[in-house]
Amino acid sequence: MTNIFKFSTVVAAIFIAQGCTQGPDIGKIDDSSMRYLGSSKVDIYTLDSSAIEDWAEAKADFKRRMEEVTGTKDFSDAEAVVEAVDDLIDEMDLVDLVDDVKPFNLVEAKAKLKATYQAQLDNELAQLAASKAEKDAFLPTYNESLAAFEKGRSDIESFKSQRDALSDAFQLAKTEAIKSLADVGVDSAGNIGKRLNIDRFYNTYSYNFTEALKDKTCRELDRNSGNKPNSIYYSDARITDDKSELVCTKIAFPSSYGSDNTENQKLKEPQINAIKLALNKAQSYLRDANQLIKQSNSYYQDHPQIADLHNRYQRNDRRMLESIETKVKWAQDAVDRVIIPSDEKIATEVAFEHMRTLNLYSEFHYNNILLNQLDYVATVSADGRFKLDNSEKFNLLIARPERKINQKAAYKIIRLAEFDDKALVTIGLNDILTSKEFQTITL
Repeated sequence: MTNIFKFSTVVAAIFIAQGCTQGPDIGKIDDSSMRYLGSSKVDIYTLDSSAIEDWAEAKADFKRRMEEVTGTKDFSDAEAVVEAVDDLIDEMDLVDLVDDVKPFNLVEAKAKLKATYQAQLDNELAQLAASKAEKDAFLPTYNESLAAFEKGRSDIESFKSQRDALSDAFQLAKTEAIKSLADVGVDSAGNIGKRLNIDRFYNTYSYNFTEALKDKTCRELDRNSGNKPNSIYYSDARITDDKSELVCTKIAFPSSYGSDNTENQKLKEPQINAIKLALNKAQSYLRDANQLIKQSNSYYQDHPQIADLHNRYQRNDRRMLESIETKVKWAQDAVDRVIIPSDEKIATEVAFEHMRTLNLYSEFHYNNILLNQLDYVATVSADGRFKLDNSEKFNLLIARPERKINQKAAYKIIRLAEFDDKALVTIGLNDILTSKEFQTITL
């Protein structure tokens, strides 16, 4: 070959090479866009239309096959489902590419899940046992204060019942005495009947007791009884339990004018006995009822130990037991909610959970399908600079987060012809594309 021929060949090669360049070979992402990208990994690849089309087809094919597996409703053969999932995971190469994805063993996974259920049940049973033990430990304290509370309430209620019984007996005796008046022709609505019906006319009084008085009647003890023997009636004399007093009750009927005196004289032994019974009942009611009221009002002062336990029950123990019983109920509910599934259901749950791996890493795999079809050029450095392949019309910037689960990539097409007269390609992310937008783009 002559020297002239060699020189011509070199010139032609240089011309051809220069004719293929499409602009600068260095690019930079502006600072605000770099801050937006954060910790994402940003790479540059060459790009052509056929790669996008091939990627869209491969992505659609894999998605269809994945949905056939993940959409299954029949888990009767869990091993077959797991095998189908494993085939797709192998195709995605996840065991090698993702640290969190390990080779799957159905037997081990079932045992692990069953152990998880058992551990949960054991934990809830332990909580239930602890809350029941707390209740058992507290019950003696609670029962002590409850017994005192109920005794106090019962005793005070007993005082009221006794007062009511005394009142009822008095009212009945009054009614019978008034009714008996008709038997001797005395109008029950007259002065005698009216007085018998009104409590304030029953006069209860007492004497200091001495042995000299013990056989005396109330009439004998009343100095005024002889003045109007037919107008004043007396109860039996009653000596108090401590023998400090002798108690009487009397009632006086008017006798200052004719009709009243005539009515008094009509009263016979049955009427007098009925009036005396009413007086005896009045004495018990008017005196004993007051004593019962005093006993009721001073009950907790007279029984300080019962008072302390009564207050402890109301202020603390009752609420404490309610709180503990609520804990027991919640613990029992928690135990009831934990149901260890059958082996078939365990297998179904394991297979279904294994499917989640496909969904979690599907976007990561779609990104890899694309990148495996492209030629890598460079990785964007921390200052935003990157190398371009200016022998191609199009370069692709793809930003992917470090996290591989549900990995959403962002795409930006760099059209080198737009930067023919630039020494540096400076880009922002104003027209960044999503995966769905990118796969339909026209170059």
